[in-house]
Amino acid sequence: MSKNYMFTIVKPPNKPPCVIKIPKRLRDMEKIVGGIVEESRYEKVLIIYNESQDDKELKENKIFSDLSMKGTILIAGNDEINGDVRSLTKNEIAKYLKKIKETKRYKENEIEK
Repeated sequence: MSKNYMFTIVKPPNKPPCVIKIPKRLRDMEKIVGGIVEESRYEKVLIIYNESQDDKELKENKIFSDLSMKGTILIAGNDEINGDVRSLTKNEIAKYLKKIKETKRYKENEIEK
């Protein structure tokens, strides 16, 4: 795969996550999250999100049981050596898709109680 593209997980609010291949460009990430991007480290990956977290237009997005944000987010690999984003590995994709799915089950169980 070209170093100009990367595989990420995209997670819109109230929708299931999916794996997408996107150009490794800031404007493409901004288009997906709907504004200027901000990133935070989560475990060994990066969560890329809209910096306007106080925007009332952005919907709540429960990503993991211990992480909730507003708006659509991307999960990308963290290239710590070069200080950049990178493509997720197959293992990272499997791990974080499973973690999101477990959070959905947890959320559904809370609603049933």
